[in-house]
Amino acid sequence: MPVRAFVKICGLTNLSDAQAAMQLGADLIGMVFHVHSRRVCEIPVAQEIMKLEIIKPKVLVFGHDDKDYIMNIYSLLRGLMVFLQLPADHEHYDEIESLVSSTRIIPSYSVRTEIDDSDLSRWAANSLMILDNSAGIGIDGKPIAGGTGKTFNWKWVRNIQRPYLLAGGLSPDNIESALQEVAPFGVDVAGGVESSPGIKDHGKMHRFMQLVKANLFDENR
Repeated sequence: MPVRAFVKICGLTNLSDAQAAMQLGADLIGMVFHVHSRRVCEIPVAQEIMKLEIIKPKVLVFGHDDKDYIMNIYSLLRGLMVFLQLPADHEHYDEIESLVSSTRIIPSYSVRTEIDDSDLSRWAANSLMILDNSAGIGIDGKPIAGGTGKTFNWKWVRNIQRPYLLAGGLSPDNIESALQEVAPFGVDVAGGVESSPGIKDHGKMHRFMQLVKANLFDENR
């Protein structure tokens, strides 16, 4: 049976964009709380998004942020369908996982070379991963977690069989190529459907979703 890729629309910072993302059919919506991001969602806004009538899983996105900061925000926004997105190499990943459980965490893995499922075996208990561009090292000496707006070589993940969301520089201009090249379980988009950092272009979101819906896969791919 033909199915479409899952879609996570990330970097939401206001109620209007969140409503539009849900109405257009996004399967997951993401709000960024990484302190160095240009797309930080304010807590009161996030709380309003949580109250929207359209029920969709919400993802709280962090970079290499302080563990206590992450857990504080999670405690404020936690709910039945709320997940944490963390860098797979976060220095306190194991501790946070023990507090939250692997079923609530979506690890984000920075792809630097060709990989296969064995490279991701550490996160076998996580039902979903994000495979993103490697962004290098920030001014604080810690790895930068995504948000580059740049793609990586998709051929590097063509042998991955486990469910993952392809991320990094996706937009209406290249989403068809990405889907056709690696047929991922899903895709993760932020800057590619914006008019400015943190502000979504609803026309671009609509076009992105239409292209995803037009490129179907066999469900046993």
